[in-house]
Amino acid sequence: MGGAGNEEKAVVESEEWYLAAYAPGVPTSNHLKLCTVPLSLCIDSIPDRHLVVQNLLISVDPYLPDGIDVYFDNVGGKMLEVVLNHVNKHARIPVCGMISQYKEMWTEREGVRNLLNIVGKEVRMEGIMVLSYFNRFGDFAKEMQSYIKEGKISSKLKIYNGIESYLESLGSLFTSSNAGKVVIEVNSHV
Repeated sequence: MGGAGNEEKAVVESEEWYLAAYAPGVPTSNHLKLCTVPLSLCIDSIPDRHLVVQNLLISVDPYLPDGIDVYFDNVGGKMLEVVLNHVNKHARIPVCGMISQYKEMWTEREGVRNLLNIVGKEVRMEGIMVLSYFNRFGDFAKEMQSYIKEGKISSKLKIYNGIESYLESLGSLFTSSNAGKVVIEVNSHV
């Protein structure tokens, strides 16, 4: 999965391993994190986000020896480009967002250079809107609660103090300067 919000771990799961990718510059958190079970084996910090974006294609090769069959995209841009270089024939890519493109005018957005891989590998990409599945939210919430209780899902939290921090906190969503959910604490004495 490509996680758009820092609160969303980008996790690909199989019986044997987890791959969690946080890629700077393709807005997620401030480091690239590739994990295999046990999670204590994580490579946790690569501070130069531009270096990571340039080397991401090479970086994921050892972790994807069998390619990608399904990728849930919230990021787009360079991250999608990397994924399209690793997809298997008949891969599926549901697209729920492209946060790497939101802050740019449409005339200034970067294109994905390898879209022809969609044709060559007969990849199915389809846009989806969360609101189309709103009627199933109750079931989803129950399932997520059990995952949280079991420790299968967790999130980080960054707290900003005061309403005056609104612009900074909003900007952090698009600059990879936060490492989790963003919360503005307006009054800590309530």
